[in-house]
Amino acid sequence: MGDKIRVPVRRGEQTEERRWLSWATPEFQIQQHRHSTLPFVKVKKFNKSTRNDLASPAILPSLCFIPPTIQLASRKRAAEAICCFQTPPVMLPPHLPPDSPYTHCYCEENIYLLAQKFISDSGVNGDWNVYIVFISNDSKTVVLRNQKNAPHEDLPVCWDYHVVLLLRNVSIYPPSDTENCNWVYDFDTRLPVPVPLAGIRRSSNDSHRIPVTDRYKLEYLRQTFSDQLPENFQSLFRLVPGEVYLEYFASDRSHMVHGDGSLLSPPPLYPPIYGSKILGRGIRSNLMENFVCMTPSDDKFGNVYSLHNFERWARGQS
Repeated sequence: MGDKIRVPVRRGEQTEERRWLSWATPEFQIQQHRHSTLPFVKVKKFNKSTRNDLASPAILPSLCFIPPTIQLASRKRAAEAICCFQTPPVMLPPHLPPDSPYTHCYCEENIYLLAQKFISDSGVNGDWNVYIVFISNDSKTVVLRNQKNAPHEDLPVCWDYHVVLLLRNVSIYPPSDTENCNWVYDFDTRLPVPVPLAGIRRSSNDSHRIPVTDRYKLEYLRQTFSDQLPENFQSLFRLVPGEVYLEYFASDRSHMVHGDGSLLSPPPLYPPIYGSKILGRGIRSNLMENFVCMTPSDDKFGNVYSLHNFERWARGQS
């Protein structure tokens, strides 16, 4: 079983009282016994290299709740390693509610209702900022991979636009390269929901250490978009605060009607959606003009990013 190393915790104001999640690695396992108030590190091979790994913040993924300072001491060796963590614990995002309404080809309304649910939930709204992400370009031809609507899982889909929801952890500011604080909810992706927007970045010195779990290999931007496509197939991203979307969105669903009056896809059974600050202003629809359109303008909502700049935003670099 290897050495068992007791990990005394220097308790302070930032210390999380929650129990840790178990996390296994090829070399050791961090866990907490249910009858113990202190976590343990079970080491299969304890040597200088292992101590260096233990002392690196890269060893602990975002799925662990991390006390601010941990001291590691071996009972078999007179060696100690000190781990100092400057960032607060990272919270797991909420699950996609199982009763979330979904209508095929009406992503903007599916996401509106999900945003409504998250923003009205104090358990979510207190810890997460809600954003709506519109994905399109000037030619209305964006290519996305890993979409359920593709005829085959290896083939991409070309949409005129797409809409997803993004949660950003409010406790991490500025966002960190080593923590997943942005999570995407896409009803139409083949990836897990939610899924990290951008994966954990590691330096070349850390690349040989602890492998990222399979879930963290699935980062939404890299697995869905490509910057190697012709320009007319590359995506732009309009990032809109969730509250703004709920207040100002309006759609009479006319964009889903052919010239002969036939429907591109059957509409939802509930009435068309109009935000609280749109009602009574005579606006029938602003979906395409104020949200899907990627031309920067003062009368539109949110900010527009290229793929590269959106990834920089996710990592807190812009």
